[in-house]
Amino acid sequence: MQQSGNHQPRVAFIQNGSRLHYAVPLALQRAGMLDRVYTEWYCGERSAERWVSKLVSLVKPDLGRRMLHRRCEGLDESKVVRRSTFTLLMHQRRARRSLKGRFHLLLAGMEKFARLSTAQGFGDANVLMAFMRENHPLLFEWARARGMLTVADQIIAPATIEHAEMTEQFRRWPDWQRAEWFDYLPQVAEIERQTWAVLDHITCASDYVKQGLLREGVAEERVSVLPYPLDVQGYPFFDRRPTPAAPARPVTVGFVGHLHLRKGIPYFCEVAKRLRGRGIRFVLVGPMYIEPSVVEAHRDVVEIVGPVPRPQVLDWLRKFDVLLFPSTCEGSSSAVTEAMASGLPVVCSPNSGSVVRHGTDGFITPYDNVEAMAGYIEQLAADAQLRHDMGLSASRRAAEFTVDRYSHDIASLLSRLMAERGKRADGAGAGGGAAPALRGEKPQRLAV
Repeated sequence: MQQSGNHQPRVAFIQNGSRLHYAVPLALQRAGMLDRVYTEWYCGERSAERWVSKLVSLVKPDLGRRMLHRRCEGLDESKVVRRSTFTLLMHQRRARRSLKGRFHLLLAGMEKFARLSTAQGFGDANVLMAFMRENHPLLFEWARARGMLTVADQIIAPATIEHAEMTEQFRRWPDWQRAEWFDYLPQVAEIERQTWAVLDHITCASDYVKQGLLREGVAEERVSVLPYPLDVQGYPFFDRRPTPAAPARPVTVGFVGHLHLRKGIPYFCEVAKRLRGRGIRFVLVGPMYIEPSVVEAHRDVVEIVGPVPRPQVLDWLRKFDVLLFPSTCEGSSSAVTEAMASGLPVVCSPNSGSVVRHGTDGFITPYDNVEAMAGYIEQLAADAQLRHDMGLSASRRAAEFTVDRYSHDIASLLSRLMAERGKRADGAGAGGGAAPALRGEKPQRLAV
């Protein structure tokens, strides 16, 4: 049991995968609050994982490269706790399953990780932090019962909202993608509700996600908007104005990300159709999930590059003049912030959860307002100076959201929450207490 008298946050952070390139645990480390980061795979300089990744690279170069990139410059490796063997077994089994089957395997893995973690504990940590949808509610329930503060980041709008959006997109575009891509979301929604009920606080990266949480019954005082950080040094500003050495070329409108219905790819293609013959090039970069027949039907208006290694993303951003991102449901897309940092004006939807300011860094319009999107693209395509000015503003805007800023904000939040928790505990004569529930509900006891 944690002692209520010590209100200095000591955070155990669970990092599955390399989400945000480990920016959150790095921010916690800079704030002096990171006790340990628990992850399933991490390639330290002299780790066994590094040698395994190099061996995998000989057989599967792309997979090996992704495994080798599972590390963070500046993160203290002595604070990293791994469970790598379990990861390899899970990856091998997931490769043989459908998407729905993979979800059920992921859920089983979340439960197994929770049971392992509760058996081993989290050392001297008094705060447990993690990302939603990647950890079982049992883990947070266990931690809170032992006096730990529990905080999770809602990485995307609630699953009920995502499911509603996907249902609508499949109704509108029935031939674009297989329905199995979203039929597991009602189960995700139930896991989310159980998790919210055993959390002290929820962070998210955009007001779009916050409004979704409020709609689902989460009390407003339990939600904080903390935009995700970006290392802008990896995305330098490019001046795209023509010069004698680099003469004018066709304006290129690009997209970077997974190419599927949730990202609004049909609307990107509709804008391209509407502006056909205007001398504007439209390019999609990212892994393809759209049906091949649909892809072929749109090759006359859109150039589909497909997946590229991460180091090549910056090369493509440099070739773009505008980013068009009509996503139907997000948390806060890092692809948009990266594009902004490189100096691209952005036309996006409110559902993208971006930090774009309408009329300053680009334009924001509903994802299905194709006429408005096409109008903004045409306006930007016709005015190189407007593209430059908005791109420069976008770059400066993206530069505001640094790891140090996130470190300051998360440290302030956790310190406040710990102090408030300590006051409640001291007043009640005991630590812990019941977890706050959704409005009008009691936390469920999970039978896992």
